[in-house]
Amino acid sequence: MQNTKWTGLALRLAALAVSVLGLTGCFGSGDDAKPADTAAQVVYVGAVEGTDALIAIAPQGNLVVAYVCAEKSWATHTGWFYTELENDAEHTGKVRTSTSGSNHTLEATTITDSQAVGTVRFADGSTRAFTAARADPRTTAGLYRSHASEGQAGLIVTNDGRAAGAVQFPSGGGPSQQISVTQPLNPSSPTSTSTTSTTASPTTPGTGTGADGIGVFIPELGPRTLLPVIPAQTAVSRKGPTLYILVHGMNHPLGNDPKHVDTPVQSRGEWHLDFIQGLLGGGDPGGGTHVPMFDFAGKAVNQTSFMDPAMLPVFNSFADDGDIGALDTVASHFVTTDSQIGDVRKEGLATGGTPPQFSAFVTYRDAAGGLVESGKRIANQTYVALRWYELHFRVTPKVVYVAQSFGGVTARFVLSNPTQAQLDAPGNPLMNPDKIQLTAEDGKRMNYVRDRIMYMVTLGTPHEGSFMADLFVPLQQSLQALEASLENGVANLQTGLRPLGLMLGQMGALAAAVPLPQQTAAQTLANVRAGLIETRRQLNGRALRDLTHAFWERVNNGPLHPGQARRSGLSPIVGARGQLVPIYAAGARTPGGRAFTSPELSAFARFQAENKKEQEWMTSTMVTDLLIHAARANQGGFGKSTEGVYAGFSAQLDRRERIVDGSAFARTTAADIASSVSPWFAEEFGAGVEGITKFVMGNARLVALPVYLDRKGGFNLGGSVSLPVPSFQCTSDTGQVFRIKLEFGELLTLMRRASGSLRVAANGLVTMNLVGVFGALAASAGEAISIGNWFIREYVGLNVPTGRCHLGIDLGSPLAALLSAVNILNWSVANGTDTFPAPRWAFNSQLASDGEIDDDGVVGFASAMGFSLGTQTPLFFDHTRADAAGGTRGSWYRMFDSPVERECHGMQHQWSVGQWTFRNFAGAGPVPGAGALSVFP
Repeated sequence: MQNTKWTGLALRLAALAVSVLGLTGCFGSGDDAKPADTAAQVVYVGAVEGTDALIAIAPQGNLVVAYVCAEKSWATHTGWFYTELENDAEHTGKVRTSTSGSNHTLEATTITDSQAVGTVRFADGSTRAFTAARADPRTTAGLYRSHASEGQAGLIVTNDGRAAGAVQFPSGGGPSQQISVTQPLNPSSPTSTSTTSTTASPTTPGTGTGADGIGVFIPELGPRTLLPVIPAQTAVSRKGPTLYILVHGMNHPLGNDPKHVDTPVQSRGEWHLDFIQGLLGGGDPGGGTHVPMFDFAGKAVNQTSFMDPAMLPVFNSFADDGDIGALDTVASHFVTTDSQIGDVRKEGLATGGTPPQFSAFVTYRDAAGGLVESGKRIANQTYVALRWYELHFRVTPKVVYVAQSFGGVTARFVLSNPTQAQLDAPGNPLMNPDKIQLTAEDGKRMNYVRDRIMYMVTLGTPHEGSFMADLFVPLQQSLQALEASLENGVANLQTGLRPLGLMLGQMGALAAAVPLPQQTAAQTLANVRAGLIETRRQLNGRALRDLTHAFWERVNNGPLHPGQARRSGLSPIVGARGQLVPIYAAGARTPGGRAFTSPELSAFARFQAENKKEQEWMTSTMVTDLLIHAARANQGGFGKSTEGVYAGFSAQLDRRERIVDGSAFARTTAADIASSVSPWFAEEFGAGVEGITKFVMGNARLVALPVYLDRKGGFNLGGSVSLPVPSFQCTSDTGQVFRIKLEFGELLTLMRRASGSLRVAANGLVTMNLVGVFGALAASAGEAISIGNWFIREYVGLNVPTGRCHLGIDLGSPLAALLSAVNILNWSVANGTDTFPAPRWAFNSQLASDGEIDDDGVVGFASAMGFSLGTQTPLFFDHTRADAAGGTRGSWYRMFDSPVERECHGMQHQWSVGQWTFRNFAGAGPVPGAGALSVFP
């Protein structure tokens, strides 16, 4: 630390620099322009008894920002407090106790209209009282600050002209330093200025502050202007707006245009408007129209414009602080449902417009980039987006990272803010093989972002690595075999891949089985080929290289250890300074998504109902799942759920039964009801098991269809089907029709024996009465008696009234009585249609499992949960455990139970996942707690 005394010459030069250069804002960065409605802001200023420390308190609504700083002993008596009024009070009332990053505590403080009184307990244990009066509007008295990645400066000016200020640097910056005022503080009392003031600066009467700012000089940084503190743009409160920062993973392998690499167009393609609508609280589009959405340039965001290159200009992710406010291209990358947003580029900076309650910012980058390369890029891009938002709305929002796949570890990199030495530490594998250099500014920006993150949600993130990366060479070989099979049939396929080849080879039949398919068989095969080529290309990519399990064992125990995702002492989130950032980890379990979840033809109907991108994801994730299982057959594919660190947690990790050949599985299960189906059903669809599977699966029964079950189940006869079935039929005098279906076993046996087919026999019996039927079928005496008894039982059950259909017989009547009945000739065979019980697949309540860790086709569920984070401790660093340094609880929340489970790796295309992210964490706070969600302290 240092306390530099400046000569009069130096101060005059500094003042000249301020006046000539017109420096304003965040360390010369164009921070906040003239604050909106400054006159409404009340500030209390005063002194702390028994010290040379000054104090200033600025309430706004429920928020309270306070600052204590000493004129001489500033090194040990300086600190910021971000807190609230108790009981949701606003403007006046009791202030919640708060501790600064320098370990001073603001206690027993009450704010009234005229003053604020309370005590400060300093880090040395001493407790001092203070009284702070309302800042005199005729003077420059008030609380001033400036903040950006360089650090946070604060200045207190009291009503009698005393002043104290200092700048605190974030981690990686220089030591805290005292700042010098370079202008008179109270022009109305020129004799009471600070010893360092030399020049005049106007005040704004009636505001209680120097609304145009206070000129200061900061050692090492030079002249700067500090602006009046507005709590809403200084602190993050639980009632403030939310800004979601979206970070995608490696690019989807299908349909990527090389010219779009590292552009917003490519990155937008990794999300879907359905997901964003759910994330912003919009209703289910149901495959139809989306709610109106807009960017911050006031333009509509819809199905057409969402990925329109003209709507998505690139911007400089590494823009200097002073250029961010005017970086108009950033506005196009925000999305909101607020129809009143207008053009923020024109409105916000000048007027401090009202921010939307929820908005999202979609980041972009080269998705093939490695961990360090991607982390550096996303850190700077997030910083630019956040500062642009703060500058235009004068509000610091609640920032939430929502990341899919590799985007999750990229965002963890930002929250961990690793040092260059950590990343370059020798070892195998290398953690920074691309030799990316992090600048001091990169570190400061990561710190700034982390200090404002409320929590992070990761979706299908490989926190512990991916077997796809581990299996580089075997996967290459498998891909080559699979590509060959597409051209030459399945003869060249490895044994483990044969079921997949059969499925792809029969895709034409499957497509034909689905009414009005959106995608032809040729298109499907072309997409699979393209996906395989792209996947093979990406196997040499930097991102996949950085996804081996060995790499993440090093990284999780080193530069991205979960304990590093901790906010600094300068965090403006109320009650969150120095706290761990909560991490919510969610994963999917079904490579087939919501489509291939049962052995039914409806699986393909569900597949066709998904959007094109999701169809591509389902196809590619099923391919990847089969490839990994084929290559790791002895290891249980994505791992066995009952061994090693996972022992005892199988119920959380294994909730899916992976059926490689769903058709064979269906045949086995169908045997349970094969003997119970109607002969007419068998006549229509085939006898026994084959008929059942034909009815339930259609042409899908011809291939080895992968199926992923979340519950046990089987086939039963709970369905129904209408079939053409002949019957003995009679129409009464009143027109009432009486029918007896030809469904008696011995009768049907005779019909098959006589004609070889029930349908042929039925056509031959039409118009015949019972006597004629016996003759046509050459029934023996015994067979005739049996059939006659059946007919009498069915007839008696009809309760036929007197008339032309009445036979005058009852149960027990002999065949002779039936055949001699006068009206028997009125009962003849006629064609008709009847409803029969039909096979259907039915789940039961028993969870399915197969002893293997579930996966989403790309990432194992244990990795998505960050189950051990490279340790041998189950649920390491969980919010329910005390794994953190000093015995405090961890910050990770493993979401074993969520709607996300039913998806494949392309879950970020689903509205339901966006909605779940929005609703489930609406009440989540910035501090890990023992309950289901993180809390507001």
